[in-house]
Amino acid sequence: MDFCMTIVKKPLTSIILTLFLFTANICQAGKIIGADASHAKLTTLIYLMELVDLKGSLESEGPFTIFAPINKAFSEVPTSTIKFINNDKKTLRKILLNHFVKGRVLSSDMTAGKVTTLGGQELVVSKKNGRIMIDNAGVIEVNIEASNGVIYLIDKVLIPKSLGVVDKRN
Repeated sequence: MDFCMTIVKKPLTSIILTLFLFTANICQAGKIIGADASHAKLTTLIYLMELVDLKGSLESEGPFTIFAPINKAFSEVPTSTIKFINNDKKTLRKILLNHFVKGRVLSSDMTAGKVTTLGGQELVVSKKNGRIMIDNAGVIEVNIEASNGVIYLIDKVLIPKSLGVVDKRN
């Protein structure tokens, strides 16, 4: 019998399993990485952070503001960029650090201007049609709280200009 059928036939087991996973995520969400690990739209980001050993150091430090690309954003990265990175953990780490800013900045405190990432790059913060923009990425969810920071979900991966990769996305 497959897993889906087991869940359908045993609704109480399903409810208990859901409550267990929900509780585990709440307990884990004390740090910024725990908070985004429990967010289903950020599984690619978490996987990549673990791949380049960023997860541990970011769990212990802070506070941070993270502009976290959702899973779909990673699937829209141009093939030429993926070929450029191609198993280069150092470059991947630079790309990921381009999404982190030191300090906790809530959307109510965010102003237009430039911010410097942990990767040393400047990002332009602006508003377009009432929507917060981080460079060319639109913010789709704001102020996801964690004890050592705040998370913004964005719709694009922020590729550092210093890498020399031409990003043809609008």
